[in-house]
Parts: sequence; C-alpha cells; structure tokens
Amino acid sequence: MGQSGRVAAGRTVDNILAEQVSRNPVIQSILYEAGYVEAFGQGLDTVVAVLKREELPPPRFHDTGASFIVTVFGRAMDAYLNGDDLGLNEPQRVILNFLRTHGEASPRELRALFPQRAERSVQRDLKGMVDEGLIETVGGSRSLRYRLRSGG
Repeated sequence: MGQSGRVAAGRTVDNILAEQVSRNPVIQSILYEAGYVEAFGQGLDTVVAVLKREELPPPRFHDTGASFIVTVFGRAMDAYLNGDDLGLNEPQRVILNFLRTHGEASPRELRALFPQRAERSVQRDLKGMVDEGLIETVGGSRSLRYRLRSGG
C-alpha cells in the first residue's frame, strides 16, 4: 500500500509513465462512476501530451524518498499579457525551456544546445535574457551558472 505523497510501490521516477497504477482503486472507481475521471491511467499521459502539443517542457519528476514532487512549467504570465511570447528569439526560447526543465546550466551546457551557432551569438542571447530579468547568473567565473530568475 502506497503512502500519500510518495511514489506508489514498484514505481520510480524513470518508469512512472509506463507503470501507472491507482493508489486507491475503490476511490478511483467511485470517481469514475460519478463522472469525475474519464478512465484509469490517463492523467499523467494527458499532462505530458498537452505539454508536448503546446511546445512546453515535459514535467519534472523528483522522488525525495519522503515525497514525490512533480513540477509542471507553463508559459510566463508576461507571454499571455503581451501576446508576443516575451519577444524571445528561438534560441532564447530553447534556453528558457532548458532552464525550466533542468533548473540551472553552465555556459558550456547552454552553448552545446546550439552546435552550429556562433559562441558569441549564444552569449548575446544570454546577456539579453539577463538584462530583461528572465534569467540570472550565480557563482563566479569558473563556476558560473544560469538559472531562471528568482520569483520570475
């Protein structure tokens, strides 16, 4: 029997999408009969499919041992308000989605996303995103990392 907040027995972060199971089949059955759920095992599949269709990063799963955390990233509110997806170019959108998915990245990791692009162009994109307050730098010159701006 699984515990609230933890991954169900036999499930891991790596197999959570392939090995879905109801924690409480009795409650699941009641919710199905009442029309609150459509079918068994579609919840995470639906979330992943919608995020992919909307070209957003996939959910991030993290099992701490004491709890199971799912992080789903949507679009920044500014994108809805301005209607222009923050005015970012395609490489900047890729960088933003990478940081949403991975939390932090080194300049080298971000440059590796664009093997055919000049290093200077990637640096210019990063500087523009820092200047706009979308991302921030942490660490010193040898340990420099980029991450989403706190509170952003």
